[in-house]
Amino acid sequence: MSAFFPAFFILIVALGATQRNNLQLQIMKIRKRRKENKKMDNSLLLRYKGKECIISANGYISGLVGKVIEISENWITIEDKKGKLTTFNCDYISSIKEK
Repeated sequence: MSAFFPAFFILIVALGATQRNNLQLQIMKIRKRRKENKKMDNSLLLRYKGKECIISANGYISGLVGKVIEISENWITIEDKKGKLTTFNCDYISSIKEK
């Protein structure tokens, strides 16, 4: 019984190390994909140009409400009720709906 415990312990440590290595490889793959410079297809956003919209994006809890003024490359410009312009990257848009 005393020889069983060290063997079992070594097996558990080895499995844990391989699990951690697999997890690190997955994280590295995700980071690599994020670093690739892929531009978002803005054809879906173009139908909202000139319309009042509610845009939910990462970093904005309640979302942005305003008129979509311009969509160029990977950026969108929105004008709110007060005339204030907000420009942000389209990669962070999680949802958009017409008001």
